[in-house]
Amino acid sequence: MSPLSILIMGQSPEENRKLIAALRDLEQNRFTISEVCCIDDGLKKIKEIAFDLIFIDMSAIGRFGLDHLENVTAG
Repeated sequence: MSPLSILIMGQSPEENRKLIAALRDLEQNRFTISEVCCIDDGLKKIKEIAFDLIFIDMSAIGRFGLDHLENVTAG
């Protein structure tokens, strides 16, 4: 089974590292993790990679609120 491809779009590198550490602590650590600190960078990544799972901090720098979730799903 190939690893899940995960994108973390958090507000800060510190917050991203906390989530990455929690994911890596899981018993079956089968993830490929990418991270960005703003939604705009995340949208660029989504065009490059087909992620299986995306964690979004809805207050991440660059875009705000659920209105921009459509941009992620349409990406």
